[in-house]
Formats: sequence, structure tokens, C-alpha cells
Amino acid sequence: MPFPSWNATPGAYLAKVFLLCQGRLCHDTVKQHFVVVKVGIAESNNGLLPREFALDIASPNPSRDAVTIHYALPKAADISLKLYDAAGKLRAVLDQGRKAAGEYSATFDARDSRFDITSGIYFVRLKSPGFERTRKVMVTP
Repeated sequence: MPFPSWNATPGAYLAKVFLLCQGRLCHDTVKQHFVVVKVGIAESNNGLLPREFALDIASPNPSRDAVTIHYALPKAADISLKLYDAAGKLRAVLDQGRKAAGEYSATFDARDSRFDITSGIYFVRLKSPGFERTRKVMVTP
């Protein structure tokens, strides 16, 4: 049986996959929390809006695989969140466009060949009209 397509709205979910044998539960094969994000971007809406623009330190840092960057917008704004190498070369656009006020996170996997990331120092830059902040990220072997 093919796995059904699913267009979930962004959010946190608990997935459970069960193996049935002749209509009876045989084994709980997978039980995992996961977050559905749009192109690696997670949005939080806890009812409280940030008071100021913020770009948190990437975590984990240093990292050898996935890195998550959290940022906050106190009002709707056009933003760009980009990853640069130490020489200033653009390596990835992590997020960009018009965003509502709120808290966001973007994740990139240094092992993903789309990013062409090797060990070294990288910089994540959040830009919005009237705000710009850069954070250092170290990728290790």
C-alpha cells in the first residue's frame, strides 16, 4: 500500500507507525515527534509577539550536521536570512520574503550537497529594513 500524500500545516506532530498482522497490532515500529516546516522554516505563534528584532546564536554551535537559527520579528517585515562563508560568498538563502510578526526558525543541514558546506567558519545574516544582525556558525568535520 502506498503511503498517502499529506499536506500538513506547519506545526509539531507525533507520528506513530504501526505494523498490522492479519488485522491485529503486531509491532509499534516508529514513534517520533517531528515538526512540519515550510522549506526548512518553522513559525511559532504562542500569542506573544516579540518586542524587538532578534537573531539568536545558531545551535548547536559548533555543528557537524543540522544547524538551527532562531529569529524574531516584532512587526511584519521583508526579511532575508542568508548563510555566507568566511570569504563573504553567499552559500545559501535560508529564508526571505514578507513575514508576519512572530518567532521563526530556519534549519540547514551542513551535510546537504545543495549548500556546498565544508568544515570552517560561516556567518548567518538577518536583514530587514532598519535591522541587520550577523551570527557566527562553526561547522566541524
